[in-house]
Amino acid sequence: MMHKICIIILLFFSFVLFSLTKKDSKTYIDDGTESILTDEEFEKNVPLALNGDLYASYNLFEHYLSVSMQSKDDFLQRTLYWAIIAAENDTYGRNIYTLYSFNRTFNFISNARSIFWLKKSAQLQYKDSLEEIARLKISIEDESNLDMTSKIFNLEEYKNSAESGNQYAAITLFNYYKKSGNNEQISYWLRIGAQNGSKECMKEYAELLRRSSDKYDNIRAEFWEKKATS
Repeated sequence: MMHKICIIILLFFSFVLFSLTKKDSKTYIDDGTESILTDEEFEKNVPLALNGDLYASYNLFEHYLSVSMQSKDDFLQRTLYWAIIAAENDTYGRNIYTLYSFNRTFNFISNARSIFWLKKSAQLQYKDSLEEIARLKISIEDESNLDMTSKIFNLEEYKNSAESGNQYAAITLFNYYKKSGNNEQISYWLRIGAQNGSKECMKEYAELLRRSSDKYDNIRAEFWEKKATS
């Protein structure tokens, strides 16, 4: 029964995603790749995606969006992984908007982070994002600044600010969790800071990925190393 429910959810979201991320020739050219990749195509796309190719990363997202999986958790874990990689690689706005759209259905990231991605896509002038920004009646300007004069460290305030795009807040949270040795939180806030544009976080995150035993992480480290020096 659970398997059937997951398939129904998948088919529904595939239709919604197709509607929300329709082709826009001014910002993104679809290369016509089929959704479900062959083993050979999959192996070819993975290193390309991890090294920053926006088409390859979107292909892998669509692949996991389309293949049958045993559980909803497995589906979300795999599609989310590539949805975020695709958003990080994006320079046009479409992949970023796709992540925002995907989150509207499954709510796996906070609302603050979801709006961050929407704004980032809109700043790249992606049409669907600009329309959504207008519908929500929000500004695409940076509204993530903290009151730097306050000496009181409010953990939740810093988390919300970092997820809204503040680099300083992300660095502060990284240093905060570094003292406690919480590796999961260290990795999370370093990545948030890197996504927010902090060169310091990009370098630190790349070093963290280099030390990982996961070969995907090792390849992804090169992407952040290049981005930190660009």
